[in-house]
Amino acid sequence: MTRLLKVQKKKKLIWVILLAAAFFPVLAGRVPALPSSKSASAPFPLTDIRQYLAYNLFAILFSVIALFLGIFILAYGAYLHRRIRKYEWGRAGISLGLFILLSGIWVLTDSRILDVFTTSSGGALDSSVVHYFSFLSFMLLPLVFLSFLRLLTFDFRGMSVIEALLMLNFTVFLALIFLGVPKNIYFFSLLTHHFLMFLLMILASARHGRNFFCPTDRQKQNIARGVLLFMVFSIAALLFFLFSRKQVYAALYGTGFLILILYMIKILVHRMTTAYQEILTLDTYKALSYTDVLTGVKNRNAFMEYQKTLRIDGQVCLVVADVNGLKQINDLFGHRLGDEIICRAAQALQEAFSSLGVCYRIGGDEFAVICEHADEEAVKAALAGMKLENGKETDAALPRISLACGYAFGGGGIDTPQALFDAADKAMYRDKNSAHAPLDV
Repeated sequence: MTRLLKVQKKKKLIWVILLAAAFFPVLAGRVPALPSSKSASAPFPLTDIRQYLAYNLFAILFSVIALFLGIFILAYGAYLHRRIRKYEWGRAGISLGLFILLSGIWVLTDSRILDVFTTSSGGALDSSVVHYFSFLSFMLLPLVFLSFLRLLTFDFRGMSVIEALLMLNFTVFLALIFLGVPKNIYFFSLLTHHFLMFLLMILASARHGRNFFCPTDRQKQNIARGVLLFMVFSIAALLFFLFSRKQVYAALYGTGFLILILYMIKILVHRMTTAYQEILTLDTYKALSYTDVLTGVKNRNAFMEYQKTLRIDGQVCLVVADVNGLKQINDLFGHRLGDEIICRAAQALQEAFSSLGVCYRIGGDEFAVICEHADEEAVKAALAGMKLENGKETDAALPRISLACGYAFGGGGIDTPQALFDAADKAMYRDKNSAHAPLDV
């Protein structure tokens, strides 16, 4: 586990260095001219809104939806990662959000949406910076996709090798930026990236492709369909790009990304729903294991578990109570009535101490109440109020029951849960054996 954490820290450090290097040319104003998939036609004039929208409608819709959806899923994934670290949903959500966000950025920068805002159209955006972000987002997409697959355990043979080669190509691309090589050199980096992307999709398809029509696992079928359909649209987009039909290139690639994103969302939602159901089931079983079936108050297991984390100080009070004469009641009236009396005793304690602490049934007719922030006057008032309230009972058909109660506070040498319990238990037995009448309930 320690070795895995070290590897993850090194990987994070590498990513921080690479991303810092990627943004340095932008901040330093040294962004080179890069190859572009856009056609060489003149940019749209600001006055021709109809032509602009007709040409870029798909790209605009895709970019807006992807940017908003990506930010939402990224934020929700970060929230889940912070709240529920036991599961990988949060990190998978972060990876999915980044993938959607990067795909939106890529379509936005690779299409002609931003042409009207570039310096050539009288705007403030540098077209070289736009092309640069198009390259960056496109090169990061498969790396984020691999992270998503790994987090949801969709690993396959060769996955680590492809990831290493993609990172190496990305590093070489950044090195070329710093070296300031001619524009055509970057085209080889782009071709290498396309080749690795298709190799990634081929390996993923070979691993999960048999699930496309006859699934053994519904989620593997989703990833197989998403990857294979993305490959079809990607190949079509690449063919249009090579045959100089660049206006169709982004639309086809965007459609492929959209299909893949929908399947990725479907997979993550299914995993989260299944895991939430498991958590709810476990929480239900846990609650049942800590609840007394007869009385509905917490049981001895819950009492012992809570004591492990209880810090004993002068504000912690433990009340111990015991039903007097239960054996005689069971012998005379039967165990059914005895059980009813136990329930009445639990209800009386729970109502009396509802604002002070939590009631537990720790034995057959024994109860305990833990009060973490109480003073002696409040405890005495709760016991007196319980006696007064239950003394109003007028049902002559039911035998009157009584509770022997004792309490103890932490401090003064009482600094452990066991010492606190022993002191309260002794006080309860003194009450049981005292000459005055026990507490009627």
